[in-house]
Amino acid sequence: MKPTITTVGMLSILGAVSYASTAVPKDEDVKLLCDVEIVERFDTGEKHHSWEQVPVDVGQHAGTLTIAINGLHLKFGMTTGIADVHDESVEGRWQLYQDKAEYHIKRRVTIDRNSGHFSFTSYKSDVKQQIDAEGMCSSVDMTKRKF
Repeated sequence: MKPTITTVGMLSILGAVSYASTAVPKDEDVKLLCDVEIVERFDTGEKHHSWEQVPVDVGQHAGTLTIAINGLHLKFGMTTGIADVHDESVEGRWQLYQDKAEYHIKRRVTIDRNSGHFSFTSYKSDVKQQIDAEGMCSSVDMTKRKF
């Protein structure tokens, strides 16, 4: 498969990531801006590289954590209540993992709350396509040292 913007769009999922979290004790909203390198790998061996500033919104309310990644080429979403969403968050790190076996898709997003390191991986096994994104985030509210 030849890499195209259309392919990127088909692999992107619009929306927000939501799941019940026991690692997050308080209500808050955090707006981040992440400078990330995005690498798409295709079954043909071809790669597509891009850099993007990705807005990321994190909301913690009533034990639920929502992460919305809304970049041009990097969008990520899940819906609350889906059994295949796993909360792997710990103190100082937000992390979600999703294994959608019926769609042959595995995804993971991690944000380190201390360093600002961001990583995202999405693998679609039936067509052997992988998207990796990695970079650094900073808080839009510069008065907060930790997000």
